[in-house]
Amino acid sequence: MTAKLTNPQLQAFVHEQVRQGRFGSTDEVLEAAVEHLMLEEAVRSLTPADVAAIAEGDADIARGDVVDFDDFAAAARRKFKVA
Repeated sequence: MTAKLTNPQLQAFVHEQVRQGRFGSTDEVLEAAVEHLMLEEAVRSLTPADVAAIAEGDADIARGDVVDFDDFAAAARRKFKVA
């Protein structure tokens, strides 16, 4: 796939990111930009219930109300008799 930026300001920004060493190539800059757009889209698609569940999980973590995954997995294996 080939992409071409026609806006001189965008071209200059991309080249400056590479010049500063933040990215190894112009392709890396464009890939990061597309990844950012994908993330923004995912965030926009969150429902209020999603946001509330995330906030509840963050609050649990802040309180230290967490379960060690290895302990949880071992208990589940014992409960369901899975090796």
